[in-house]
Amino acid sequence: MDLLPEGITGIGQAQEEVMFKDFKAMAFDFARIVSARVLETKSALSMQYSNFHLATLEIPHHQEQIRILCNIRYPYVTFANPTSEVFSRKSFIDAPELAAQIPSGFCCMPYSLVCQEVTPSIISELRPDELREVRFWKPDCIGGLVFNRWD
Repeated sequence: MDLLPEGITGIGQAQEEVMFKDFKAMAFDFARIVSARVLETKSALSMQYSNFHLATLEIPHHQEQIRILCNIRYPYVTFANPTSEVFSRKSFIDAPELAAQIPSGFCCMPYSLVCQEVTPSIISELRPDELREVRFWKPDCIGGLVFNRWD
């Protein structure tokens, strides 16, 4: 995986996008694999200023709910707390046993990566308009940059 490729923030010119129907199909496949129930799915377009799709799942054997987030420009997904609307280190969930079950065609960003601090070397591939937004919003981790609701 290219670390933070150009366009990942969702700012600026659109590149190839992850279609909501493809993400939704993946979420239902994932739910079937892990014996979970999909409670809701939302497209990035249905959430103001969002650069990610989301699915909320209930996992009975864990007795918890989780969210799967999917960047709209790249098929990168991760897990988050179901009550978070803006994402910071505290929002993400470490679930390697679930990450291993993500269907092919999508890449699960590990917890250690999404919680990593944003540094100049990590964002070196971003375009100038994206870098301006990073400086303005100051995400506390890579996950907050890859999955954002910046206006």
